[in-house]
Amino acid sequence: MIKRIGTILLVGVLGAGIAVGAASAAEETQAQKPAPKPAKVENVGDPVVDVSLPAHDGKSARLAQLVGKKGKSVVIWAQSACGSCRNELGRLRELKKKFPDVNFVVVMVDVGGREIAGKLIKKYGITDIATVLYDTEFKTSELFNVFVTPAVLIFKDGKLAVRLVNLNPRKDFVGNALATL
Repeated sequence: MIKRIGTILLVGVLGAGIAVGAASAAEETQAQKPAPKPAKVENVGDPVVDVSLPAHDGKSARLAQLVGKKGKSVVIWAQSACGSCRNELGRLRELKKKFPDVNFVVVMVDVGGREIAGKLIKKYGITDIATVLYDTEFKTSELFNVFVTPAVLIFKDGKLAVRLVNLNPRKDFVGNALATL
């Protein structure tokens, strides 16, 4: 009888140990799973992805709040060392006059950071006509599938409507695209 009770206790203890071990293993497996990747903006119709970036005014801004609203928004990825980027930034004032209801956002992807990019922003007076964000860590490149500058994504009502890359500096692709939306 004592032998039977000992066997039952042993089986009970082993069973509880296996259950605890299995629960611990499940918790470890969940803890080791990487966090889900955020959605990407790759195709026309994709909604803007929310990412927070430092703004020119020293605060931070959420891209989805700037672009995810009703109407048209133009997001330009640029670098200060890029000649075509400087051309596009130089056209912003003209575009803003032609399309006053369009929201313009400039994402500067300069490795040198705000100091270098800030000089270009000041030269063109961009902060008067666009929200300027800095992405020196290239957070937005993969999220928005932007690997070349200048790159222009035009959103309508928070969804990608037009993607323009490798722009010819002699043509107004952005203005023409806005006129057709």
